[in-house]
Amino acid sequence: MVVYLIYSTLVSDNLKLIIYDEGYLEIYSCNKLTHTFNLADVEFSSYIKTTVDSAGSDSDCSLIVTNKTTGDRETIDCSMLGVDRYSELLEALGVGQQDEPVKIVTKVSVKK
Repeated sequence: MVVYLIYSTLVSDNLKLIIYDEGYLEIYSCNKLTHTFNLADVEFSSYIKTTVDSAGSDSDCSLIVTNKTTGDRETIDCSMLGVDRYSELLEALGVGQQDEPVKIVTKVSVKK
């Protein structure tokens, strides 16, 4: 049974992520199955970088999947989902729902 489906089409490229009730995630790119993950065996982390220039803004969204036993990492480019849909995916996977402290580093320079 499908619990959650995110689908995005951009020109001829597409990305489809399906989270199943049975506890696994399938990722399709260009209508081909590229990855299958057992959710009990992996941990997820996320990377989002937004670039703003004169042409507008662009966001790079990457889902990093780490196998808990082997430590192998797989990076999935989810940029074509857009930030809003990518955030929905992270919520569905439970990424970032821990109460972790946020560390902010600032650098102040004073000109004399």
